[in-house]
Amino acid sequence: MVTQKTFFVGCISVIAVLLFCTVIVLHMEQSKPPSSFAEEVIKVVANCPNEDFMTKILSAGVSGTEKALFQKEKERILQNWEIALGEYFSENCLHSTMVTGNLLEFHYWSVDFNEKVSVLDMRMLKRLDQYESVLCSVQAGQEIMEVLFDFHYNPDGKISGVDIGRYIDGKGDFGRRIFPQT
Repeated sequence: MVTQKTFFVGCISVIAVLLFCTVIVLHMEQSKPPSSFAEEVIKVVANCPNEDFMTKILSAGVSGTEKALFQKEKERILQNWEIALGEYFSENCLHSTMVTGNLLEFHYWSVDFNEKVSVLDMRMLKRLDQYESVLCSVQAGQEIMEVLFDFHYNPDGKISGVDIGRYIDGKGDFGRRIFPQT
Protein backbone atom coordinates (compact mmCIF):
# COMPACT_ATOMS: atom_id res chain seq x y z
CA MET A 1 0.00 0.00 0.00
CA VAL A 2 1.31 3.42 -0.99
CA THR A 3 1.67 5.78 1.90
CA GLN A 4 0.76 9.41 1.68
CA LYS A 5 4.43 10.39 2.06
CA THR A 6 5.51 8.10 -0.81
CA PHE A 7 2.74 9.48 -3.01
CA PHE A 8 3.80 13.07 -2.20
CA VAL A 9 7.48 12.32 -2.99
CA GLY A 10 6.43 10.64 -6.25
CA CYS A 11 4.33 13.65 -7.30
CA ILE A 12 7.16 16.06 -6.49
CA SER A 13 9.58 13.89 -8.51
CA VAL A 14 7.26 13.87 -11.53
CA ILE A 15 6.81 17.65 -11.33
CA ALA A 16 10.59 18.15 -11.07
CA VAL A 17 11.20 15.96 -14.14
CA LEU A 18 8.52 17.84 -16.12
CA LEU A 19 10.04 21.21 -15.17
CA PHE A 20 13.51 19.99 -16.10
CA CYS A 21 12.26 18.76 -19.50
CA THR A 22 10.47 22.08 -20.11
CA VAL A 23 13.65 24.04 -19.36
CA ILE A 24 15.66 21.80 -21.71
CA VAL A 25 13.11 22.20 -24.53
CA LEU A 26 13.00 25.99 -24.09
CA HIS A 27 16.79 26.19 -24.08
CA MET A 28 17.00 24.05 -27.21
CA GLU A 29 14.41 26.28 -28.92
CA GLN A 30 16.37 29.45 -28.12
CA SER A 31 19.70 27.95 -29.15
CA LYS A 32 18.39 27.11 -32.64
CA PRO A 33 19.87 29.24 -35.38
CA PRO A 34 17.62 31.60 -37.31
CA SER A 35 16.06 30.33 -40.53
CA SER A 36 18.19 30.62 -43.66
CA PHE A 37 15.78 33.33 -44.90
CA ALA A 38 16.32 35.48 -41.81
CA GLU A 39 20.05 34.86 -41.69
CA GLU A 40 20.59 35.91 -45.31
CA VAL A 41 18.48 39.06 -44.93
CA ILE A 42 20.34 40.08 -41.77
CA LYS A 43 23.73 39.53 -43.42
CA VAL A 44 22.83 41.77 -46.37
CA VAL A 45 21.07 44.43 -44.28
CA ALA A 46 23.53 44.80 -41.41
CA ASN A 47 26.98 44.18 -42.89
CA CYS A 48 28.15 47.34 -44.59
CA PRO A 49 29.45 49.37 -46.27
CA ASN A 50 28.79 47.19 -49.28
CA GLU A 51 28.79 48.94 -52.64
CA ASP A 52 26.72 46.12 -54.14
CA PHE A 53 23.75 47.11 -51.95
CA MET A 54 24.02 50.88 -51.45
CA THR A 55 23.97 53.78 -53.87
CA LYS A 56 25.76 57.02 -53.36
CA ILE A 57 23.45 59.78 -52.20
CA LEU A 58 22.50 62.18 -54.98
CA SER A 59 22.82 65.83 -54.04
CA ALA A 60 20.62 68.63 -55.37
CA GLY A 61 21.64 70.58 -58.44
CA VAL A 62 23.28 67.79 -60.43
CA SER A 63 23.18 67.73 -64.22
CA GLY A 64 20.99 65.49 -66.38
CA THR A 65 23.93 63.22 -67.19
CA GLU A 66 24.69 62.72 -63.51
CA LYS A 67 21.02 62.01 -62.80
CA ALA A 68 20.95 59.41 -65.58
CA LEU A 69 24.08 57.73 -64.21
CA PHE A 70 22.60 57.78 -60.72
CA GLN A 71 19.36 56.22 -61.98
CA LYS A 72 21.32 53.47 -63.73
CA GLU A 73 23.32 52.85 -60.53
CA LYS A 74 20.11 52.76 -58.49
CA GLU A 75 18.61 50.17 -60.86
CA ARG A 76 21.78 48.05 -60.55
CA ILE A 77 21.59 48.20 -56.74
CA LEU A 78 17.90 47.24 -56.70
CA GLN A 79 18.69 44.34 -59.02
CA ASN A 80 21.46 43.20 -56.63
CA TRP A 81 19.00 43.25 -53.70
CA GLU A 82 16.52 41.29 -55.81
CA ILE A 83 19.15 38.70 -56.78
CA ALA A 84 20.44 38.33 -53.21
CA LEU A 85 17.11 38.34 -51.34
CA GLY A 86 14.21 38.36 -53.79
CA GLU A 87 13.49 34.63 -53.50
CA TYR A 88 12.85 35.03 -49.75
CA PHE A 89 10.28 37.84 -50.04
CA SER A 90 6.67 37.77 -51.19
CA GLU A 91 5.84 39.67 -54.37
CA ASN A 92 6.71 43.40 -54.18
CA CYS A 93 7.57 43.08 -50.48
CA LEU A 94 11.35 43.50 -50.81
CA HIS A 95 11.04 46.78 -52.72
CA SER A 96 8.30 48.21 -50.49
CA THR A 97 10.20 47.20 -47.34
CA MET A 98 13.29 48.96 -48.68
CA VAL A 99 11.32 52.10 -49.54
CA THR A 100 9.07 52.36 -46.46
CA GLY A 101 10.97 50.29 -43.91
CA ASN A 102 14.41 50.56 -42.44
CA LEU A 103 16.26 47.87 -44.41
CA LEU A 104 18.67 50.53 -45.67
CA GLU A 105 19.25 52.32 -42.35
CA PHE A 106 22.47 50.43 -41.59
CA HIS A 107 23.83 51.25 -45.05
CA TYR A 108 22.89 54.94 -44.81
CA TRP A 109 24.53 55.22 -41.38
CA SER A 110 27.67 53.48 -42.64
CA VAL A 111 27.97 55.86 -45.60
CA ASP A 112 27.08 59.00 -43.60
CA PHE A 113 29.62 58.33 -40.85
CA ASN A 114 32.17 56.37 -42.91
CA GLU A 115 32.01 53.55 -40.34
CA LYS A 116 31.79 49.81 -40.72
CA VAL A 117 28.68 47.96 -39.51
CA SER A 118 28.86 44.22 -38.92
CA VAL A 119 26.81 41.46 -37.35
CA LEU A 120 28.74 39.84 -34.50
CA ASP A 121 26.21 37.10 -33.72
CA MET A 122 22.54 36.22 -34.06
CA ARG A 123 20.15 33.91 -32.30
CA MET A 124 16.53 33.05 -32.73
CA LEU A 125 14.28 34.21 -29.89
CA LYS A 126 10.99 32.84 -31.16
CA ARG A 127 9.68 30.99 -34.18
CA LEU A 128 6.08 30.36 -35.14
CA ASP A 129 4.53 29.31 -38.45
CA GLN A 130 4.30 32.86 -39.78
CA TYR A 131 6.69 34.74 -37.50
CA GLU A 132 10.33 34.67 -36.47
CA SER A 133 12.19 36.94 -34.07
CA VAL A 134 16.00 37.12 -34.26
CA LEU A 135 18.22 39.01 -31.82
CA CYS A 136 21.55 40.24 -33.21
CA SER A 137 24.62 41.84 -31.73
CA VAL A 138 25.68 44.49 -34.22
CA GLN A 139 28.82 46.58 -34.10
CA ALA A 140 28.45 50.03 -35.65
CA GLY A 141 31.72 51.89 -35.45
CA GLN A 142 32.80 51.54 -31.82
CA GLU A 143 29.31 50.85 -30.46
CA ILE A 144 27.91 47.36 -29.95
CA MET A 145 24.13 47.23 -29.86
CA GLU A 146 21.40 44.63 -29.64
CA VAL A 147 19.04 44.78 -32.63
CA LEU A 148 15.82 42.80 -33.02
CA PHE A 149 14.66 41.63 -36.44
CA ASP A 150 11.03 40.47 -36.54
CA PHE A 151 10.17 38.58 -39.72
CA HIS A 152 6.57 38.03 -40.77
CA TYR A 153 5.84 35.24 -43.26
CA ASN A 154 2.88 34.69 -45.56
CA PRO A 155 1.22 31.24 -45.80
CA ASP A 156 3.62 30.33 -48.65
CA GLY A 157 6.59 30.81 -46.31
CA LYS A 158 7.82 34.00 -47.99
CA ILE A 159 8.74 37.11 -45.99
CA SER A 160 5.81 39.53 -45.98
CA GLY A 161 7.37 42.12 -43.67
CA VAL A 162 10.41 42.91 -41.55
CA ASP A 163 10.47 45.08 -38.44
CA ILE A 164 13.89 46.17 -37.19
CA GLY A 165 14.50 47.95 -33.91
CA ARG A 166 16.86 48.37 -31.00
CA TYR A 167 16.41 45.67 -28.35
CA ILE A 168 15.72 47.64 -25.17
CA ASP A 169 14.39 46.28 -21.88
CA GLY A 170 13.65 42.87 -23.37
CA LYS A 171 11.66 44.06 -26.38
CA GLY A 172 12.08 45.63 -29.79
CA ASP A 173 11.83 49.42 -29.97
CA PHE A 174 10.37 49.67 -33.46
CA GLY A 175 9.02 53.22 -33.13
CA ARG A 176 12.36 55.00 -33.54
CA ARG A 177 15.35 54.88 -35.81
CA ILE A 178 18.10 52.43 -34.93
CA PHE A 179 20.67 55.20 -35.25
CA PRO A 180 19.42 58.46 -33.71
CA GLN A 181 19.85 61.56 -35.85
CA THR A 182 22.94 63.55 -34.90
